[in-house]
Amino acid sequence: MEHLLSPRSSGWRRRSLAVCACNRGSPLGQQSTVNGHPRPVCVLQLKHLRTLLSPQGTLCGGVEQFDCCLRRSIYKNKFELTYVGPSQVIVKNLSSGTRVVLKSHYGYEVEEVKILGKERYLVAHTSDTLLLRDLNTNRLSEIAWQGSGGNEKYFFENENVCMIFSAGELTLVEYGSNDSLGSVHTEFMNPHLISIRINKRCQRGMEDNKKLAYLVDIKTIAIVNEDSTYVRGKHSSFPAT
Repeated sequence: MEHLLSPRSSGWRRRSLAVCACNRGSPLGQQSTVNGHPRPVCVLQLKHLRTLLSPQGTLCGGVEQFDCCLRRSIYKNKFELTYVGPSQVIVKNLSSGTRVVLKSHYGYEVEEVKILGKERYLVAHTSDTLLLRDLNTNRLSEIAWQGSGGNEKYFFENENVCMIFSAGELTLVEYGSNDSLGSVHTEFMNPHLISIRINKRCQRGMEDNKKLAYLVDIKTIAIVNEDSTYVRGKHSSFPAT
């Protein structure tokens, strides 16, 4: 409630002021959206207002629009990262103007976002998961992942699978899937010494044909099927050094 000096009555009169608060839903993307960018909208309604300049005029209300975010950063002057909520980040390509959303399916808070693999892939950690997104195909994966101090190494040589190497363990993640293909132990982490086949040369009656071949040691090759069955074999032509 406010009081205004009225020139007509030469006295003070009351003015009731009602404010419609912004939606407080999470994330902010549930509010107003402009060109794919969420913006909260506040509506200010003034009731029983008689202006001093025009005693006959009235003001029904106004709409104010604000561009709000938790934080914003620029990556190499090529991408704009806007954290619009704890679990949602909008990544904008500054040259093309395209936007993609990196969001945790489980509502976990997204930590620092990295852009890797010749600036094609988004990688981000939460407290319990790892998010991967292919900017070219827009395929998003979120797998269960326990923090390893950020010491993971990522390999993006395969178009369909991301290879993650950490503490002697190799994890395979198929883009668009929220479950990892599997994990194996190996000390020979070289993308040129690993072969991955996803649904190539499918046999009749088989829905999926996913296989991994890698080095167990300098003379042993392991082949892993989707059902985690192993086929091991030694290749005598490998040098012993």
